[in-house]
Amino acid sequence: RGDSFETYAAGTVLDNVGGWYGWDNTPSAAASVDGTLALSAPNSLLVGATTDAVRPNIGLTSGRWSATAWQYIATGALTGDIYFITNSVYNHGGPYTWTGQLRCDSTANTVVDDLRASATTPQPIVFDQWVEWRLDVDLDANTVSNYYNGALVSSGVYATAGPVALDNIDLFSTGGVCNWDDIGFNAVTPPPCYELDIGTALAMGDDSVVAQPLGFTFPFPGGSTTDITICSNG
Repeated sequence: RGDSFETYAAGTVLDNVGGWYGWDNTPSAAASVDGTLALSAPNSLLVGATTDAVRPNIGLTSGRWSATAWQYIATGALTGDIYFITNSVYNHGGPYTWTGQLRCDSTANTVVDDLRASATTPQPIVFDQWVEWRLDVDLDANTVSNYYNGALVSSGVYATAGPVALDNIDLFSTGGVCNWDDIGFNAVTPPPCYELDIGTALAMGDDSVVAQPLGFTFPFPGGSTTDITICSNG
């Protein structure tokens, strides 16, 4: 599902190569492999001023996932907006369904979320270094949190229409130039809903009651508690 672009020769146009295409299977929209700049050597993906590169058939339909990608924008290269788009449905020629549209705003020099504009905290674009983009998606709960350079850009409902899925990413430009590298989709294991270790063994006699601190707050309907009562019977 992910790609670090190391298996391709520098200069390769990813037109029906490695699962990559131009939008609607348009060869002129495909991205190319850059052998001069990389986060993980030797290659990265170059998105030019007219690129609209897609990677369909990702196939995530349930569970919790962290989608990550690293971006490099050189000073002076953001001469148009650059997008990181996710689709729950993508087909060449349609139909398509959008679930995310993060954008490098070339006027304000910030990253924003076009689909959750009212819940967006614009983050300043960092130039001349590799910066992580991270989308924490819970397909079971239908939620997403979007991060740029470790800072929250937006969070909220992931899919407002169509299936709750991650089927495609779209790296699109309206004039800016950047490089992407080390795109990945990693399953996230939720933490346990209980404390694994609450302390040492208790010495208790028959028919005794001991209140034991939990070391954390345990919520329950109508309140919470920070200790547990242990009873010995027999």
